[in-house]
Amino acid sequence: MSKHKINFKKEIIEKLKLHNYSVDDIAYVVVFDSKGNRHCVDANEFLEYATRINYDNGYGTDYIETNIQIVMKDGNYFSRHEYDGSEWFNLNIVPSLDEAVEAFDENEMVVIADWKLDFYAEYHNGEKLVS
Repeated sequence: MSKHKINFKKEIIEKLKLHNYSVDDIAYVVVFDSKGNRHCVDANEFLEYATRINYDNGYGTDYIETNIQIVMKDGNYFSRHEYDGSEWFNLNIVPSLDEAVEAFDENEMVVIADWKLDFYAEYHNGEKLVS
């Protein structure tokens, strides 16, 4: 287990800077409770709380829950992840409408639909739904 302590707020600020963001770019923070309910938290309140947390972010025990999303004003968001006690944030880029429309490929959708129909037919009395 690592003996490297890091301040949670400092970690957040460093991750924001890495992706050309600042704390002023945070719209709000989402925290999911144990039932999956979403709670929006004021960014300043969350960062004030994060200032008081110093933890070991190396492998071993995980300290910060993965139920946190830091939502940016441009719609992108950072999600919390953990593997074997190692903890980090990933940036999730929300595609623009233009990117989403350009990315649509009708041929890919036909392949997916055919696969789903074949799969469905195989597991439902072998009846072929579409010829």
